[in-house]
Amino acid sequence: MDVAGLRGPLVLQGVHHVLHPPVELASWPEAEGEGQRSSRLVLIAQAEIAPALRDSWTASLPGLVAAQTC
Repeated sequence: MDVAGLRGPLVLQGVHHVLHPPVELASWPEAEGEGQRSSRLVLIAQAEIAPALRDSWTASLPGLVAAQTC
C-alpha cells in the first residue's frame, strides 16, 4: 500500500482469522518509478459473500476504486 509519510510500500497480509503485523519495505520495486506507485488490496472470498464484502469495503474506504474480477 502507498501510505503517506512512508518511503516504501506497506505490506498487509492475512489469511482467514490471522492478520500479520504490517511490514514497511525499504523501497518500491524498480518497475514502480516515482509517481507510478499504486496500491492493491486483494480479497478472496466465496462467491456468495463477495458482493456484500465488496460493498462493505467500498463504504469503509471512500474513494476506493473496486475492480471486480469474479
